[in-house]
Amino acid sequence: MIRDPSIAVRVLLREGCAELVPALKSELSLLDGCYEYNGKVCCDQSQLAFWAVMNNLISEEEASLYLNWKAFEDYIERALNEIGLKTLKHLRIYVEGKLVEYDVIGYDGKDVVVVECKRWNKMSRGEILKVAIKHREKVEGGKYYLKKFGDVAIPVVVVLRSVVPKGAPSLVVPIRYLREALANLDVFKLEYGIPLNK
Repeated sequence: MIRDPSIAVRVLLREGCAELVPALKSELSLLDGCYEYNGKVCCDQSQLAFWAVMNNLISEEEASLYLNWKAFEDYIERALNEIGLKTLKHLRIYVEGKLVEYDVIGYDGKDVVVVECKRWNKMSRGEILKVAIKHREKVEGGKYYLKKFGDVAIPVVVVLRSVVPKGAPSLVVPIRYLREALANLDVFKLEYGIPLNK
């Protein structure tokens, strides 16, 4: 039986199922995608990788091998729902004659959190900065449509790694700090907010 959480995570990621001590078994059974089978715990790799990153059991680089786009976006959607926002995924609109897509939008009639998901592990600060600039432009360009969801849009780029460029025009948040950032949305709204009714 495996007792150490970081060893358990690595075995589960590699083999899919493992025999764990009761305390660890009960903790993992609360995760989406984990279940008991023949006395062992079995887990969906992507969901487990997210949980392990959030709990500092594996690095972002290790987790990136197991994460898929859907799990990344689902996690972001759940985090937005937890703070009381309704959500839409993969909203496509035309901005200046070009079709653009917003990965995840959270809204409540006042605030509109527009999220760009970047799951890539190998991104430099410069590359992330370019994404943040482009995302802000995309949100500003879509103001006419986004205003039906609220008064202020906050462009957010969620990345896997903890590499955040200074001076980015969008809020750049490593996935492990997303919930903390959303808890301070009013502060970030002052810095990054785009008024939608002007």
